[in-house]
Amino acid sequence: MHLYGYGQSKRGPSFRVHLDTLLVYHCWPLLYKYMHLNGSEPLGSESGSGDDASCPKEQSSLRNYELYIPAPKYAERGQAFLYHTATRNFFAWLFGKPLVGVHLGAALTALLNSMNEFRSLGSDNVRAVLDYMEDEGYANMGNSPTHALAALFFAEHFQFKDLYTDAFAHCTGMHDKLILSAGFEASTNSLSCQLD
Repeated sequence: MHLYGYGQSKRGPSFRVHLDTLLVYHCWPLLYKYMHLNGSEPLGSESGSGDDASCPKEQSSLRNYELYIPAPKYAERGQAFLYHTATRNFFAWLFGKPLVGVHLGAALTALLNSMNEFRSLGSDNVRAVLDYMEDEGYANMGNSPTHALAALFFAEHFQFKDLYTDAFAHCTGMHDKLILSAGFEASTNSLSCQLD
């Protein structure tokens, strides 16, 4: 897995993953867009469909492959960093590892966006993120301003009413501790934009 475009660097891979994991999690759009076999064009450059129904079945048995995932072409340096962080977090979700980022709410939001981009249509990405939040303890908002603000930011962005209400109630109960959390400024900026 390379976090740059094909032929843009001579550095080695950023990390390695098993193809089987990507197949189990229905990551066909990711494979079609970014997988290069033996120096060829990406799989999807010819068919363009990006779903598992049109994937050559012989490709799934290959064990040597390379994914080159560049930031979007016109991304500035900061935007490219955020894109690569979101990509890293997508793989953290795949392997049950914690997220990284400036604040948890933005990381969860970017994770769902990455899932929508990298997984096949019909994948229940919302359920997958909510389950992941439970598994990692991010959904445990009791006496955790960071988790409550993250859930509030995430729920507000995607308009998840029940999660928003629950997170808002926790934030209200911990109002004196919120300012100490890394997600405080981002959450208040998001809410103030809605009020304007």
